[in-house]
Amino acid sequence: MPSGAALRYNAPVKYYPLFMDLEGRPCLVVGAGAVAARKARSLLDCGARVTVVGVRPVAAFRSLERRGVVLRDRRFRASDVGRQALIIAATDDRAVNAAVSAAARRSGIPVNAVDDPEHCSFIVPAVVTRGDLTVAISTGGRSPAAARLVKERISEVLGDEYAALVRLLGAHRGRMKDAVAGQPARAGAWKRMIDEGVLESLRGGDRAGAANTVRRCLDEAACGTAAARPARAMKKEASRR
Repeated sequence: MPSGAALRYNAPVKYYPLFMDLEGRPCLVVGAGAVAARKARSLLDCGARVTVVGVRPVAAFRSLERRGVVLRDRRFRASDVGRQALIIAATDDRAVNAAVSAAARRSGIPVNAVDDPEHCSFIVPAVVTRGDLTVAISTGGRSPAAARLVKERISEVLGDEYAALVRLLGAHRGRMKDAVAGQPARAGAWKRMIDEGVLESLRGGDRAGAANTVRRCLDEAACGTAAARPARAMKKEASRR
């Protein structure tokens, strides 16, 4: 009969996808190798305050220390979990991973053990990033190889024009919200921009043309909202009679 651990590993788990704000929050990485350094760097890039605990850290940690990582060259202690917002165990020792996971769970702290799903309360997706655009890919821990394959395929499709698209549309989001009434109308205006070639303009390096298309579609949507206001007002007045 399969063990409880085997049953848990084989049973499908429905993970809730989310993006977590770690700006200024304390995070712990346990491990001293290249994987731990990579995890510490990704947390730093998100603005976290990172502490790393591990024996004989690799050279990559020198630059991370200069960026503010607190490095403790020693073995993990249960007391290290402290008031951490998030913990990553990046060791190749399952006993250490288990100890880190147990200490984190006792304190109610989210914990991930790299390539050790039994000791995870959350998993980290494969990620494709283009500027402020982030696409996360997960197989629920079932097949990291499949996640990598999908990541490679998406990376081939998403060029730098998508980063420019996010910047351009983001710059007009405030005016869209102020000038265009109702989510359906706003969604239609955003879609119209794409349908009328904004992305193609950006891909071809024509940022001015893309910006003109965005402004024109926004103006048209705003005019539609303005024209609809008198009709709505008349309908509301009629309902009062």
